[in-house]
Amino acid sequence: VSSQVPDVPSWGRTLCCFVHCVQFKDTVLLVVTTIDGLPVYLSNGARNTPVEALRAFFAEQGGLRHGRGPTSMGELRPKTLGCGPLTGFAATDALEVAALHESVVWLPEGPLSKRVCADAVSVVSSIRALTRWSDLPMPTGTTLTPLYRWFRLLLHMVAHAIDSRAASAP
Repeated sequence: VSSQVPDVPSWGRTLCCFVHCVQFKDTVLLVVTTIDGLPVYLSNGARNTPVEALRAFFAEQGGLRHGRGPTSMGELRPKTLGCGPLTGFAATDALEVAALHESVVWLPEGPLSKRVCADAVSVVSSIRALTRWSDLPMPTGTTLTPLYRWFRLLLHMVAHAIDSRAASAP
């Protein structure tokens, strides 16, 4: 990160991913992206709040043996996952989120946070702008619904487009 963004604050030097929330009608899906905005994880079902979604993510990751599996993020190192108001969490979630896992870094509001996560926030903001997700119901606890599958396909296509763009860059 420090080579990509000049004057990175100390809390930003270990970050490798950002945790974003996409709000549906009554539920939330969690999307994890790289620093560049490449989607690398979609929560395994919707939850009622961003904090519940993050808690379920850590429970899922902890339950995967040796950090392997189709939804594994590998071993979660300390201070590698950034989240905060810029990624869809409420400012009032800060203490609860920080207490969930040592890998979480709460991104304080301000210009430094905006600069550190600008690419990732731009990608997820573009996904959020596609439609009024908050008008669409996403059933909790299931990945079999057409909307969930469509959303997962959308993230896959976004990741493919970012990879293709990076591969074609000089």
